[in-house]
Amino acid sequence: HVIQKSDTLFYAFYSPEWKGDIALRGLEKGKYQLYNYVNGRDLGEVNSISPLLTVSFRQYLLIEACKIQ
Repeated sequence: HVIQKSDTLFYAFYSPEWKGDIALRGLEKGKYQLYNYVNGRDLGEVNSISPLLTVSFRQYLLIEACKIQ
């Protein structure tokens, strides 16, 4: 699931257990800073050309993607 608010996108991923790549679809052209806003953890940067992020989580992962370029 994804929700957009201004230049920020909020993603929600759900799975009993996940380890691998997730695609952050819907990004406009540019770079984005990623945060796990539940745990306050920086997840790095991704760009719209290659919007894949390698993660592992249990139950859910909530990501805030803030446009930086």
